[in-house]
Amino acid sequence: MPCKSFIKEYPNDTDCVEYDGSAIEITADENGKWFIITNKTKKRIMKIKIDNCIIKNEQKKCDYLFIDCDKSTLYFVELKGRNVSYAVKQILATLEKIKTCKFYKNSDSVNAYIVSSKRNPNIISSERNDVDTELTAKNGKLEFSKIKYILHV
Repeated sequence: MPCKSFIKEYPNDTDCVEYDGSAIEITADENGKWFIITNKTKKRIMKIKIDNCIIKNEQKKCDYLFIDCDKSTLYFVELKGRNVSYAVKQILATLEKIKTCKFYKNSDSVNAYIVSSKRNPNIISSERNDVDTELTAKNGKLEFSKIKYILHV
């Protein structure tokens, strides 16, 4: 189970877990950008602060990680202004840092979401290809949204 594995791998960072429960709605927001999980089936979801918490000193990292503890699914989230290509680099750097962890390796699906001020960004880069390759290998995908993304689990 990825939630137990996460806690075992990061025992000194439990303060980075901003939420652990089964609320009907779990949110992350920064500067008018929103990522919302609608959890009508009341699964156990963990919300973990990555930026300056799990990953403190490295320059590139995404903002949050959500873990669906019941489904073994990971959701990496970056809430960004306009620089969407940099957000892709942040997702990639986070995946590279965390993909050696047991909770990541044992997950059934890994997904990433970038919520920005831009609509339908057309990002073509080697980093985008690397993110797509990594997520596809973990039965996941990269999605973009303008201002707000609502995920139903």
